[in-house]
Amino acid sequence: MFKSLAAIALAAGMAGAQSPPGYIPSSSTYLGVEFNTTVIAPGRFIDASLVADAPVTFPDKTSSDPLTYQVFMLDLSIPSMAVTADPGYPLVPGIAANDTTRLHWWQGNLTVQDGILVNSSGALAPWNIPEPEGTADHYYAFYLFAQPADWSPSAAALNGLYLDTSSDSRYNFSLVAIAEQVGEPVAANYFLSLESSS
Repeated sequence: MFKSLAAIALAAGMAGAQSPPGYIPSSSTYLGVEFNTTVIAPGRFIDASLVADAPVTFPDKTSSDPLTYQVFMLDLSIPSMAVTADPGYPLVPGIAANDTTRLHWWQGNLTVQDGILVNSSGALAPWNIPEPEGTADHYYAFYLFAQPADWSPSAAALNGLYLDTSSDSRYNFSLVAIAEQVGEPVAANYFLSLESSS
């Protein structure tokens, strides 16, 4: 199965930008993301009901890479009025005015094993099911970053700041700060979704 995933990933990896256009940080390297048997092509529309569980993630090519990684998934399309009464100002670097982010997943200590990224610890932010609201598309973006041996998440993150999936602490999460600490994302992917009509 994963050989076919790698072939899809390689083809997608040649297609250009893999992160949402106009957002920072960005990456032109494909991050494989699979929900059940659905492999996500960047920019594909996905019904939110299909992404209830955390996905399998995999690099764009089979590798014996000994590095450790961390993956994030954010909703980049939260109306800022949902979290602040101060309209018109970007709350997170790289996000448009009147929008902010919500952290849906932060899994660290990932290594490549048999072609997929496997974790060796609990998530700093366990998977939070996407629940897009409103009539506009929501951009759900995945970013894979290196996790250097000499780097550590903030004390607050290590102490459980993001463990509660309903916590307001997940709003206004900035990947720019992560990129400043560990470098630009090594791979990315994203999908679009709307509020379910069912």
